Amino acid sequence: MRGLLPEDLQFLAAFQEETGLYRFCFYDSVSSTNDVALKLAREGCPHGTVVIADSQEKGRGRHGRAWYSPPGVNIYMSIILNPGTITFHPALVTLSASLAVVNAINSCLLPQPGAGGIAGVPSVEVWPKWPNDIYCNHRKLGGILTEASTARETIRFMVTGMGINVNMRAERIPPDFRDNTTSLYSETDEVFDRGRVIVKILESFSSYYTLLFSDPASVIARWCKISHTIN
Repeated sequence: MRGLLPEDLQFLAAFQEETGLYRFCFYDSVSSTNDVALKLAREGCPHGTVVIADSQEKGRGRHGRAWYSPPGVNIYMSIILNPGTITFHPALVTLSASLAVVNAINSCLLPQPGAGGIAGVPSVEVWPKWPNDIYCNHRKLGGILTEASTARETIRFMVTGMGINVNMRAERIPPDFRDNTTSLYSETDEVFDRGRVIVKILESFSSYYTLLFSDPASVIARWCKISHTIN
Protein backbone atom coordinates (compact mmCIF):
# COMPACT_ATOMS: atom_id res chain seq x y z
CA MET A 1 0.00 0.00 0.00
CA ARG A 2 1.92 3.00 -1.28
CA GLY A 3 0.16 5.63 0.86
CA LEU A 4 1.23 4.17 4.21
CA LEU A 5 4.91 4.39 5.05
CA PRO A 6 6.79 1.11 5.62
CA GLU A 7 7.08 1.87 9.33
CA ASP A 8 3.31 2.34 9.50
CA LEU A 9 2.76 -1.06 7.91
CA GLN A 10 5.26 -2.57 10.35
CA PHE A 11 3.44 -0.88 13.23
CA LEU A 12 0.12 -2.39 12.09
CA ALA A 13 1.71 -5.81 11.59
CA ALA A 14 3.19 -5.68 15.10
CA PHE A 15 -0.20 -4.68 16.52
CA GLN A 16 -1.83 -7.62 14.74
CA GLU A 17 0.77 -10.05 16.04
CA GLU A 18 0.71 -8.74 19.61
CA THR A 19 -3.06 -8.58 20.06
CA GLY A 20 -4.47 -11.16 17.64
CA LEU A 21 -7.61 -9.00 17.51
CA TYR A 22 -7.57 -8.09 13.85
CA ARG A 23 -6.44 -9.36 10.46
CA PHE A 24 -5.45 -6.70 7.91
CA CYS A 25 -6.09 -6.63 4.15
CA PHE A 26 -4.35 -3.73 2.40
CA TYR A 27 -5.25 -2.24 -0.99
CA ASP A 28 -3.94 0.68 -3.04
CA SER A 29 -7.36 1.57 -4.45
CA VAL A 30 -10.85 0.07 -4.18
CA SER A 31 -14.38 1.08 -5.14
CA SER A 32 -15.04 1.38 -1.41
CA THR A 33 -13.68 -0.51 1.57
CA ASN A 34 -17.22 -1.50 2.54
CA ASP A 35 -17.73 -3.07 -0.90
CA VAL A 36 -14.59 -5.16 -0.48
CA ALA A 37 -15.37 -6.08 3.14
CA LEU A 38 -18.92 -7.16 2.25
CA LYS A 39 -17.56 -9.38 -0.52
CA LEU A 40 -14.94 -10.90 1.78
CA ALA A 41 -17.55 -11.49 4.48
CA ARG A 42 -19.79 -13.34 2.02
CA GLU A 43 -16.78 -15.49 1.13
CA GLY A 44 -16.27 -16.39 4.78
CA CYS A 45 -13.55 -14.01 5.93
CA PRO A 46 -13.46 -14.10 9.74
CA HIS A 47 -14.61 -11.65 12.37
CA GLY A 48 -12.04 -8.91 12.89
CA THR A 49 -10.85 -8.71 9.28
CA VAL A 50 -9.99 -5.08 8.52
CA VAL A 51 -9.93 -3.76 4.95
CA ILE A 52 -7.71 -0.69 4.55
CA ALA A 53 -7.29 1.24 1.29
CA ASP A 54 -5.14 4.19 0.31
CA SER A 55 -7.94 5.59 -1.88
CA GLN A 56 -11.54 4.88 -2.87
CA GLU A 57 -13.04 5.38 -6.31
CA LYS A 58 -16.63 5.31 -5.07
CA GLY A 59 -16.40 6.03 -1.37
CA ARG A 60 -19.87 6.42 0.09
CA GLY A 61 -21.63 7.43 3.25
CA ARG A 62 -25.16 7.28 4.53
CA HIS A 63 -27.90 7.22 1.85
CA GLY A 64 -25.22 6.58 -0.78
CA ARG A 65 -23.74 10.07 -0.52
CA ALA A 66 -20.31 10.34 -2.15
CA TRP A 67 -17.27 10.47 0.13
CA TYR A 68 -14.23 12.19 -1.40
CA SER A 69 -11.35 9.71 -1.02
CA PRO A 70 -8.02 10.91 -2.48
CA PRO A 71 -4.84 8.82 -2.09
CA GLY A 72 -2.01 9.25 0.36
CA VAL A 73 -3.68 11.40 3.00
CA ASN A 74 -6.72 9.91 4.77
CA ILE A 75 -8.00 6.76 6.47
CA TYR A 76 -10.48 4.50 4.69
CA MET A 77 -11.15 1.20 6.44
CA SER A 78 -13.90 -1.32 7.13
CA ILE A 79 -14.17 -3.99 9.82
CA ILE A 80 -15.95 -7.33 9.36
CA LEU A 81 -17.99 -8.33 12.42
CA ASN A 82 -19.78 -11.62 13.14
CA PRO A 83 -21.93 -10.87 16.20
CA GLY A 84 -24.47 -13.69 15.75
CA THR A 85 -27.58 -13.23 17.88
CA ILE A 86 -27.50 -9.86 19.63
CA THR A 87 -29.64 -8.21 22.30
CA PHE A 88 -28.81 -4.62 21.32
CA HIS A 89 -29.89 -2.56 18.31
CA PRO A 90 -27.42 -2.87 15.40
CA ALA A 91 -27.24 0.93 15.18
CA LEU A 92 -25.23 0.85 18.41
CA VAL A 93 -22.31 -0.56 16.44
CA THR A 94 -22.17 2.76 14.58
CA LEU A 95 -22.24 4.64 17.88
CA SER A 96 -19.41 2.43 19.16
CA ALA A 97 -17.36 3.17 16.06
CA SER A 98 -18.04 6.90 16.45
CA LEU A 99 -16.84 6.80 20.05
CA ALA A 100 -13.74 4.87 19.04
CA VAL A 101 -12.83 7.40 16.36
CA VAL A 102 -13.41 10.37 18.66
CA ASN A 103 -11.39 8.82 21.50
CA ALA A 104 -8.53 7.88 19.18
CA ILE A 105 -8.33 11.28 17.53
CA ASN A 106 -8.58 13.17 20.81
CA SER A 107 -5.71 11.09 22.21
CA CYS A 108 -3.64 11.99 19.13
CA LEU A 109 -4.43 15.67 19.70
CA LEU A 110 -3.18 15.77 23.29
CA PRO A 111 -0.19 18.15 23.57
CA GLN A 112 3.20 16.51 23.85
CA PRO A 113 5.39 17.34 26.88
CA GLY A 114 7.07 20.70 26.35
CA ALA A 115 4.91 21.54 23.32
CA GLY A 116 2.64 24.01 25.11
CA GLY A 117 -1.09 23.70 25.54
CA ILE A 118 -2.97 22.34 28.53
CA ALA A 119 -1.99 18.87 29.69
CA GLY A 120 -4.75 16.33 29.09
CA VAL A 121 -6.77 18.68 26.86
CA PRO A 122 -6.86 18.08 23.06
CA SER A 123 -5.66 20.99 20.91
CA VAL A 124 -8.97 21.04 19.00
CA GLU A 125 -12.41 19.64 19.80
CA VAL A 126 -13.72 16.51 18.06
CA TRP A 127 -17.20 15.05 18.67
CA PRO A 128 -19.77 12.66 17.17
CA LYS A 129 -22.91 13.97 15.51
CA TRP A 130 -26.06 11.89 15.03
CA PRO A 131 -26.30 9.51 13.41
CA ASN A 132 -22.89 8.74 11.94
CA ASP A 133 -20.72 11.84 11.52
CA ILE A 134 -17.52 13.00 13.20
CA TYR A 135 -17.12 16.76 13.51
CA CYS A 136 -14.25 19.09 14.37
CA ASN A 137 -14.75 22.82 14.85
CA HIS A 138 -18.23 22.53 13.33
CA ARG A 139 -17.03 20.94 10.10
CA LYS A 140 -17.16 17.31 9.04
CA LEU A 141 -14.00 15.34 9.76
CA GLY A 142 -15.24 11.81 9.14
CA GLY A 143 -18.13 9.42 8.91
CA ILE A 144 -19.22 5.88 9.78
CA LEU A 145 -21.23 3.49 7.59
CA THR A 146 -22.48 0.17 9.00
CA GLU A 147 -24.10 -2.43 6.73
CA ALA A 148 -25.43 -5.85 7.71
CA SER A 149 -26.55 -9.17 6.25
CA THR A 150 -29.26 -10.93 8.25
CA ALA A 151 -30.88 -14.36 8.30
CA ARG A 152 -34.07 -14.62 10.34
CA GLU A 153 -33.19 -13.32 13.81
CA THR A 154 -29.44 -13.68 13.38
CA ILE A 155 -27.01 -11.20 11.89
CA ARG A 156 -24.83 -13.20 9.50
CA PHE A 157 -22.24 -10.45 9.44
CA MET A 158 -21.84 -6.70 9.72
CA VAL A 159 -19.38 -4.34 8.11
CA THR A 160 -18.51 -1.04 9.77
CA GLY A 161 -16.70 1.43 7.54
CA MET A 162 -14.82 4.52 8.69
CA GLY A 163 -13.61 7.43 6.60
CA ILE A 164 -11.47 10.04 8.36
CA ASN A 165 -9.80 13.08 6.83
CA VAL A 166 -6.32 13.05 8.30
CA ASN A 167 -3.57 14.78 6.29
CA MET A 168 -5.66 16.25 3.46
CA ARG A 169 -4.89 19.91 2.79
CA ALA A 170 -7.77 22.36 2.39
CA GLU A 171 -6.96 23.03 -1.26
CA ARG A 172 -7.53 19.33 -2.08
CA ILE A 173 -11.09 19.42 -0.80
CA PRO A 174 -13.57 19.87 -3.69
CA PRO A 175 -14.99 23.43 -3.69
CA ASP A 176 -18.56 22.19 -3.20
CA PHE A 177 -17.57 20.54 0.10
CA ARG A 178 -14.94 22.97 1.36
CA ASP A 179 -17.18 25.03 3.65
CA ASN A 180 -18.37 21.98 5.59
CA THR A 181 -15.33 19.67 5.44
CA THR A 182 -12.07 19.65 7.36
CA SER A 183 -9.10 17.42 8.21
CA LEU A 184 -6.77 16.98 11.14
CA TYR A 185 -4.03 18.70 9.16
CA SER A 186 -6.28 21.67 8.34
CA GLU A 187 -7.11 22.10 12.03
CA THR A 188 -3.63 21.63 13.49
CA ASP A 189 -1.00 22.16 10.74
CA GLU A 190 0.40 18.79 11.82
CA VAL A 191 0.99 15.63 9.77
CA PHE A 192 -0.25 12.48 11.51
CA ASP A 193 0.97 8.87 11.18
CA ARG A 194 -2.07 7.13 9.75
CA GLY A 195 -0.93 3.72 10.94
CA ARG A 196 -0.80 4.87 14.55
CA VAL A 197 -4.20 6.56 14.30
CA ILE A 198 -5.66 3.33 12.88
CA VAL A 199 -4.28 1.31 15.79
CA LYS A 200 -5.72 3.73 18.34
CA ILE A 201 -9.12 3.52 16.64
CA LEU A 202 -9.10 -0.28 16.58
CA GLU A 203 -8.00 -0.53 20.22
CA SER A 204 -10.83 1.75 21.29
CA PHE A 205 -13.40 0.08 19.02
CA SER A 206 -12.59 -3.34 20.47
CA SER A 207 -13.41 -2.06 23.95
CA TYR A 208 -16.68 -0.39 22.98
CA TYR A 209 -17.83 -3.28 20.79
CA THR A 210 -17.22 -5.75 23.64
CA LEU A 211 -19.14 -3.47 26.01
CA LEU A 212 -22.21 -3.65 23.74
CA PHE A 213 -22.73 -7.28 24.74
CA SER A 214 -22.68 -6.60 28.50
CA ASP A 215 -23.77 -3.00 29.01
CA PRO A 216 -25.11 -1.29 25.86
CA ALA A 217 -26.72 1.45 27.94
CA SER A 218 -23.28 2.69 28.98
CA VAL A 219 -22.28 3.06 25.33
CA ILE A 220 -25.39 5.15 24.67
CA ALA A 221 -24.73 7.25 27.77
CA ARG A 222 -21.15 7.92 26.77
CA TRP A 223 -22.16 8.90 23.23
CA CYS A 224 -24.88 11.24 24.52
CA LYS A 225 -22.44 12.85 26.94
CA ILE A 226 -20.00 13.98 24.25
CA SER A 227 -22.33 14.46 21.27
CA HIS A 228 -23.22 18.01 20.30
CA THR A 229 -26.41 16.61 18.77
CA ILE A 230 -27.68 16.00 22.31
CA ASN A 231 -25.84 18.71 24.19
